[in-house]
Amino acid sequence: MSHQVVINYEAISIECRSICEVAAKQLCQIDELLSRIDETSQSLQGDETAGMKRALKKRQASLRAKIDEIVKQSDAIATKGKVRINSEFVRGELTNERAVVLAAQALSNETNKLTTDEIARYETLLNGLLQNKIAAHSRDMRLRASGTIAMSEDFAAKLNALADEALKGFVYLEYLDNRNAARTFEEIKAIAESKLQAGADNYFKVERKKIVAGIEAEMRAAKLDEGTIAAVMTTETSDARDQIAEIRKKATEELIGEAVRKKTLKVVMECIESKGFIVDRKNIKLQKEKNEVVMIAQKASGERAEFRVMLDGKFIYRFDGYEGQACQNDIQPFMQDLEDIYGIKVTATQEIWSNPDKISTQKYQQIKTKTNKE
Repeated sequence: MSHQVVINYEAISIECRSICEVAAKQLCQIDELLSRIDETSQSLQGDETAGMKRALKKRQASLRAKIDEIVKQSDAIATKGKVRINSEFVRGELTNERAVVLAAQALSNETNKLTTDEIARYETLLNGLLQNKIAAHSRDMRLRASGTIAMSEDFAAKLNALADEALKGFVYLEYLDNRNAARTFEEIKAIAESKLQAGADNYFKVERKKIVAGIEAEMRAAKLDEGTIAAVMTTETSDARDQIAEIRKKATEELIGEAVRKKTLKVVMECIESKGFIVDRKNIKLQKEKNEVVMIAQKASGERAEFRVMLDGKFIYRFDGYEGQACQNDIQPFMQDLEDIYGIKVTATQEIWSNPDKISTQKYQQIKTKTNKE
């Protein structure tokens, strides 16, 4: 026997769009690296950096295509609003919608990896190319002068087959080292992998403060409160690479959470305005010490509603200035619209204070919302 269940599509869409927004901003780091490559091109031959630029642009294009696709799918999900369907169909229905959420989360993880490990590897290769330029050109000149073939077909084929552009560059640098003249491709590759790893580790140590400062700047630009920023920046890990990876992961989670909260606030604002309330943007305040946003709305007749939207999936509302139980005429339709139109599912309510006997009645409740659970 089947029963009716509720799927909140708009809430799923809010989460996906928020993840994509944060990922898109992080992709700007590729543009910064490409600019540095262009700046150093005068000191290097064009073909020495061409492979790096192709790989980075391809990576960037791939991630942007994923972002565009997830946004497109999440917008399609949002148009479904909130629906009730038979439970016998819910598994297949949710499989498709949750797949978009999982794709968005995978995109976030992929972007985090790009902004830590992968960029470090390319930065290491760029430094390696600059440091080895003179030695490489000297060997090339000696090879040309003696008529020696610079690279065997077998070695060239194996080198071109490497998908990792950073590793490919390091293998080439090691090939140019006279000390490796008698070594096989596999032996040179092993040396290159070791040096690339060591170089990336050193990059994290040298650039740690700069990278962490950049992450901190991202959080401040998103107006995260100082307590949250301090918690993100706190780590017990001693290894520089692991520190940065941990901070990047926590920062991304907070940035996504803040984006979700802002969208939730927008939904609450649209919903309350549809009930005849006026929201003055000056009456929307971020209270950093409490990590919440406060919004005050008012009717021309004097009725007033206050909302406090928090990061942990809750908001508190308060209606006052009503006679008797008249506030219910606004509260109930407001809460119903949150579900029916915007897909914000109320999972728990707690009456904090009310006094129905007074002419000026206040209704003050805490609402815990459920945004995309199955």
